[in-house]
Amino acid sequence: MDITRELVDQIVELVLQRMGSFPYQDASHCRAPKQILAVFCGGMTGAEEAGRALRRLTECGHKVKALFTPCAGQVNGAAWLKERAPAVQVLLDGYAVSPEEFAEEADLVMLPVLTCNSLAKLAQGIADNQALSAVLFALLDGKPVVAAEDACTGKKDTPLAARLREQRLCLETYGVRFSPASLLAEKAEQRLSEQENRGAVQRFKGKLLTLSHLRSFQPGVLSLTPGAIVTLAARDEAKERGIELRTDT
Repeated sequence: MDITRELVDQIVELVLQRMGSFPYQDASHCRAPKQILAVFCGGMTGAEEAGRALRRLTECGHKVKALFTPCAGQVNGAAWLKERAPAVQVLLDGYAVSPEEFAEEADLVMLPVLTCNSLAKLAQGIADNQALSAVLFALLDGKPVVAAEDACTGKKDTPLAARLREQRLCLETYGVRFSPASLLAEKAEQRLSEQENRGAVQRFKGKLLTLSHLRSFQPGVLSLTPGAIVTLAARDEAKERGIELRTDT
């Protein structure tokens, strides 16, 4: 059996379910409460895991509001979400507050279930409903955005799956960070940490930055000495963890 990232995620999720506990139930691991906007796009792939992730975030004290696309309102809906994350405030489509205001007040935007349809729309800058408009405004404002990848990943190597990967890469260039639904709470906390540390400058004085070196640094700016070499693995890790590499002048 091949050990894949997806398999590891499934095993971790199963173990946590059997234990009846999750990493964020202990409030000592939580950061200062933030405002989170969760935008549901419809679909059930990964939805249960996403619901548990939202509950963990509210247990940490974060204030989570949820918007649904018209499709998501039928597929998931307020009652479904309230059963899984009772503390989430559900906002129905047509709410008086504008999508731009939703984006402005949020410290982070989540897409707990991102469908192929909504992935394609966002990659093209299309927002034909209030929920997707809020996501686009958040990206325009440079707000951190995280999305569950479960419902928009091709299972086989087909032309359509390749197109989905292109659209996903497009959203990544806009600032969206993807994660399995089972790890959304962790990814959200990571992105919030990156925002808090964005202005912090760390320094690496060596000549070769490797993956092992990089793991000792936090998200933020990492200043390198002139002529320093960065391995490919370290560069990929830096991008994944929100570490901006800069060379001293």
